Amino acid sequence: MVTKFIFSTLRGLRLFVHYVRTDVLAVLALTALFVALHILFALGFGVAAFTEVATRSDNIRVYMDGTDSSLIDGARIMLEEKKIAIAIDYYDSKESKQLVLANAAGVNGADELPEEMFPTFFLLKLKDSKLDVEALEKLSAELANITGVESVSYGGEWARKLETARLAISVLMVVIAAIFAISATVIVHHTISVALYRYRRTIRIYSIVGGTRAFIVSPFVVTAATLGTVSAALSLVCYKIANWVILSNVSDALGLNVAVNIRYVEIFIALAFAISAISGFSSARKFHKAEQAGEI
Repeated sequence: MVTKFIFSTLRGLRLFVHYVRTDVLAVLALTALFVALHILFALGFGVAAFTEVATRSDNIRVYMDGTDSSLIDGARIMLEEKKIAIAIDYYDSKESKQLVLANAAGVNGADELPEEMFPTFFLLKLKDSKLDVEALEKLSAELANITGVESVSYGGEWARKLETARLAISVLMVVIAAIFAISATVIVHHTISVALYRYRRTIRIYSIVGGTRAFIVSPFVVTAATLGTVSAALSLVCYKIANWVILSNVSDALGLNVAVNIRYVEIFIALAFAISAISGFSSARKFHKAEQAGEI
């Protein structure tokens, strides 16, 4: 059994080498397809990671309803008891105006507005800076129930829009992956079909002398798996070069991470191997059935 497996594997590898020498287009097409997939995945997941980080907030503003000192003191005690912040700073109307002026320099007439128009609030520096939108919403609702609190703000509207964008990008990546997987399957299937047709006389001789289906089909499955694996490896090398020459400058400017980690490499090569092997098996089995039925 082991001897037959080794023999079929070596036949498949020799077949792959011979096929590449005569028709390198399939390898180039599959490699180009994989490189395009790497680029789209890198940019897509880079944007998704960026939006995920952007939806997080490390501070919350708790706006008070009025300037009653007893309510303010009570609210501070309640906020401290929750132990969610490493710092709690209170801004009265005067300090609130100064903060606005400092962050809105050049806005005409802002310094002429009366202090009474500016809100009083607590600025909480959260201990956990990795809270997502759902956790921030829950925390905001909890803080809003404190006596004297008018509203709680953490930039929720902007965070929700970014969260929606992140989910949309994730779904888009799944769709793109499915499309590219189908495309790779079609390329490998067509490539193996052409190889089978080229060797149809040899296959017929094997069938006449009693060659089993596994003996006839297995070399072409090995060829297909090798085609997918080699193309995947070449695409990773090409992407690495493209990332070094072009993409790194773009990603640095946009603040995106487009680097490929070892886990991604392992998963991608394994998937390329599996998809190619299954596609090659399907093509070879279909051809062998047609050959036995005398259709070829």
